[in-house]
Amino acid sequence: MKRGGEQPIRIVIPGRLVQSWFFAGARPANQVTIDIIPLSKNDKKVVDDMTRVHTGKAAPDAYKYIHASAFMTPPGKATAEPFTAFFDFSSDPERGQVTKALDRLDVGEDLNEGNIVAIECHIRRYKRSSSPEKSPSKTKSYGDGQWIIAFSLLKIFLIERGPRATTKDNDVGESSAWLFDD
Repeated sequence: MKRGGEQPIRIVIPGRLVQSWFFAGARPANQVTIDIIPLSKNDKKVVDDMTRVHTGKAAPDAYKYIHASAFMTPPGKATAEPFTAFFDFSSDPERGQVTKALDRLDVGEDLNEGNIVAIECHIRRYKRSSSPEKSPSKTKSYGDGQWIIAFSLLKIFLIERGPRATTKDNDVGESSAWLFDD
């Protein structure tokens, strides 16, 4: 989605990592994904409000997590490239005053459930076709012609290494999911 038809809207969302998908076996995945729980109910409300503003309706209750993804297969290539835009923000003593290049991390080794991260994304807005002929399965409709919001993953910043999340902690409805009360 673009502001005034010029630049895409970029957003940074801090949260606790719930799950991620970066590899298909030992190879980089064609599409990488990351799901986070915002750090507070207020952070989730901001994302929900942005969704509402740009789609005309509130985000469905099913959106427990913030889900971001990126396609890793460049046009004209058959194989995916690894996701490398993962940076260490945890060891910088003056977190708000970044003056040096951040160290790159490896998503296979350094990205773990429970970590506190910030994901940098572009907001995409699109309409799913309500025509069965245009849907991937050709047999059913994948949308009602309404605007859909998606987050295109650009970068991940590791803020703090955390304990692995439990199933109970991963439910946004549980009070234990929020690290901070608003």
